[in-house]
Amino acid sequence: MNSNTEKKGAVLQILRAFNPPEKDHHVWGDYKLTKVSNDVLIGIVLKHTTKSREDVEQIVKQNNKPYYLAIPKRKNHLSLQNTFINNYENLNETAIEQYEKFLEDDFHYFCTTILGLIPDKGGHSVYNDYDDIENHTDRVVQPNDVLHIGMDFNVTNMSAIVHVHEGDSDYAVAELTGIFDTYSMCEKIKELYSGHSIVIYPDASGQNRKTSGKSDFDIIRQYKYVIRTGVTNPAVRDRVNEVNSAFRERKYFVNRFTCPVYSESLKKQKYKNGEPDKKEGYDHTNDAGGYYITKKGKTIKINSSGARTR
Repeated sequence: MNSNTEKKGAVLQILRAFNPPEKDHHVWGDYKLTKVSNDVLIGIVLKHTTKSREDVEQIVKQNNKPYYLAIPKRKNHLSLQNTFINNYENLNETAIEQYEKFLEDDFHYFCTTILGLIPDKGGHSVYNDYDDIENHTDRVVQPNDVLHIGMDFNVTNMSAIVHVHEGDSDYAVAELTGIFDTYSMCEKIKELYSGHSIVIYPDASGQNRKTSGKSDFDIIRQYKYVIRTGVTNPAVRDRVNEVNSAFRERKYFVNRFTCPVYSESLKKQKYKNGEPDKKEGYDHTNDAGGYYITKKGKTIKINSSGARTR
């Protein structure tokens, strides 16, 4: 932001060059915010895609989130807003494909980060499709349930989200948070869920050997739990998109009473510099839940002996 309000005859200019904060942010004090109608939003999106109007209308209808445009309140304010379209001829095909892919994979992210539209309060939430009412379930762990546990490794602060799968839907029914280490986590699972079949969906980094000679995967196998994983974790953006899609399509539900930390983290984790913020501590349970959603049915299994199976 460049300004000179003291020099006689100077023209005050405000140049915006950022991913816009929420509409309640103080930066918008010098602007009048105008809500973008669906018709206007459709027109803006059509300038940034080769999709048909019908496809864009359907995407906008499904999103159902408000956005705003900023208009300077003072006549001597100059406000410039650009998107990748203004630099289209200088971008390679890969970059353009990546930007346009967000339109379908994460429309809200496309609107705010790619188009620069101003989101409503809470609009920069990573899991913006999670609604703790619409995505709530009263489901709890029941006898004979097969438990699918997403697990995130952090020294002194491990997290695990316990799921059950029914029909074509997944239910987060319990959480384990603030666990000291992998041994403690496995002991807690054994204590709480003895008699259940257990499948673990961990952070792929857990297969790396530690200084003690045993990896986190080795420890899990000692407890005879099946591990379902891949050589590497899915890309963060792909994981976030898949979890949001499951929430949006009402195929993923969270018991906010038995998973209070997970539910709050889903609501409060925000983007920072274009990536999910990890400094506030909301990432641990969110990563654990996401590992299950993205790895179920898609990856190799490692049985209790360490052998890989399909």
